[in-house]
Amino acid sequence: MLSVPDLDILCRMFVDPNLKTQDRFLVMMFLFGGQLTQNDFHKTGFSEDLLFDFLTSAGFERFRRVADFGLFQDTSLMRVWGAPISLNIECFKP
Repeated sequence: MLSVPDLDILCRMFVDPNLKTQDRFLVMMFLFGGQLTQNDFHKTGFSEDLLFDFLTSAGFERFRRVADFGLFQDTSLMRVWGAPISLNIECFKP
């Protein structure tokens, strides 16, 4: 199970010409992490197709996008302006 920022959704949000500066900054924080602690950084972003390619190269298979892992409440569940901002994936390695 993994959850990463959804680059497709967040990029569409960021380039929305109707977004105010403070909202664009918020989207940027979702893209790169809030950077409030040493573990709150994102060094890369993924779209579903890019992530599936990387996971396939690493030997994973049977990919399934899920809304919720059902484990705990965290930002993988967050919706911004009605859209989920995380790409939540279950996959398996034989």
